[in-house]
Amino acid sequence: TGISNTALRFDGSASKVDMGNTSSLSLTNTGSVNVWLYQTDNTNYSYVVAKENTSYNLNGYSISIDAGGANVLFELADGSSAITGNTGVISENTWHMITMTWDGSTVNGYIDNVLKSTFSQTLNPVSNVFDFYLGVRSYDGLAVYFTGTIDECGVWNRSLTGTEITTLFNSGSAKAYPFT
Repeated sequence: TGISNTALRFDGSASKVDMGNTSSLSLTNTGSVNVWLYQTDNTNYSYVVAKENTSYNLNGYSISIDAGGANVLFELADGSSAITGNTGVISENTWHMITMTWDGSTVNGYIDNVLKSTFSQTLNPVSNVFDFYLGVRSYDGLAVYFTGTIDECGVWNRSLTGTEITTLFNSGSAKAYPFT
């Protein structure tokens, strides 16, 4: 059971969803990623959403969770460097809506509809190199898996507004509706 109908459960060791390397998920100077998650184990670093490979090529974007403290981290990478923001702590065994937006000058991080961090967007991600994954970073032999449930992941090629993020939070959905 998910936040809206059914969801995907990830076991922390092998579960992942690979959406491939489609052009609609290759975001550059602007974008938004929104996801509902229910983390059941925060002892290990884990990736929730990733279209990147930071260990070797520094490409793309991701939402990850730090080990232990459950800090939500956002990252954009342009092929040679990366910028990362720490958005704050989430609790285990609770549904949270996580949103990352970037508009060419600012990256914003939200937890449960509350703006938790803002930092300068000093680069534009290059994300056309790797597949889009849920529950793990691009598989590169150093896979870091998520433990828990992920639901209603949405990706937009523009920066969502605060009002739109509130609508997503109140509806419990990350689907394209009511956006065009």
